Amino acid sequence: GVTGSPEAAGASSAVIAGGSIAGLRHFLSHTRAQERSADQFGLTLLNRNEVSARGLLQFLRKFEDQDLLTEAHQDPYLRTHPLTRDRLAFVKNHVGTSQWSDIPPHPLDLKLHARMRAKLIGFLEHPDRVLQLYPKKDQRLAARYARAVAYYRAFDLDAAITEIDALIEENPYDAYFRELKGQMLFENGRLTEAWPHYEAANQLLPDDPLLMLELARPEIEINTPELVSQSIATLEQVVRIEGDNNVA
Repeated sequence: GVTGSPEAAGASSAVIAGGSIAGLRHFLSHTRAQERSADQFGLTLLNRNEVSARGLLQFLRKFEDQDLLTEAHQDPYLRTHPLTRDRLAFVKNHVGTSQWSDIPPHPLDLKLHARMRAKLIGFLEHPDRVLQLYPKKDQRLAARYARAVAYYRAFDLDAAITEIDALIEENPYDAYFRELKGQMLFENGRLTEAWPHYEAANQLLPDDPLLMLELARPEIEINTPELVSQSIATLEQVVRIEGDNNVA
């Protein structure tokens, strides 16, 4: 019959493909609008906190010459993110008009950024590479943090514990150093030693869903009635804070 002919099949495929492309265009257009809204929100927050957006502008410029942006015949709707040039122009305009654009970063923000970067490098790079980037002679807090993570990932637990213990001694109210020591011990099977560090991290930074989830792990694994009961209460609190948290 007609519906079984090659021509009909081809026409049907074209309709289906056309519908799929139209749906994809709509989805990606929606995604682009969402990301523009996110850019606007981020710039608004920077202004509200009297922070320059020059760092964001420098970041986007790193992608300015990507091949993705120079293919003349590429359909822009098939990109999963807004055009970098569009975003670049948007942020550049903000930098040109914001009264805070020439304000230098606060020293504390620079220290926190260095620490965040060191932790990411510690977890993402090969331990040998981390130790090249942060040699022992570098005694900055961020460098010591990176080395602690690198030793832990290289299965040198003694060196990792020595490094993180020194950081904890110097920074006794830092929740994330305690959490990292808990992780080191927990993932090496030392559950009862790990739990107090997770507990301390939660006391130092209460109502943090991520730290609360970390605390629940040893509570469940140690598996005493008291700790299991505490883990249930901990996870219920996570759900109260983040109703859409699927892990809890």
